[in-house]
Amino acid sequence: ARSRANLDTLTGVKDKTAYEMMSETLSRQIDGGQTVRYAIVLCRVLGLAEINETKGRDAGDEMIRGVCALVCNTFKHSPVFRVSGDQFAVIAQRADYDHVDALVGELTENSVSEHLPVSCGMAKYDETKSVSAVFARAEELCGNA
Repeated sequence: ARSRANLDTLTGVKDKTAYEMMSETLSRQIDGGQTVRYAIVLCRVLGLAEINETKGRDAGDEMIRGVCALVCNTFKHSPVFRVSGDQFAVIAQRADYDHVDALVGELTENSVSEHLPVSCGMAKYDETKSVSAVFARAEELCGNA
């Protein structure tokens, strides 16, 4: 029941509470001196408010589910979280971390071909920042994409 409680009901991916728990885990690992390699990728659904207003909430929900599927299919080995109404976060580790730049490029290309407007920003942990600072950097880059 607890694992279901941390799932987004629309998309089935983990929710913001689950993201915050994972962030705390990463912070504890870093504070404990463990070597941690990760990147945060943020993906924002573009034009969602307009779709909701012009075509209805069902169309907006369909767009959210489509973008979620695209993100999950691209980052197959990383947890995906819906952190706000129009934004998904990926914590890329292991193989996805090793190929994160290529995966972000692939996601961007596929979003165009599938007519799913998405803006992405990615930031890597560099041992000088907190998890929240990495998130903020990815969010800044997502807004500038």
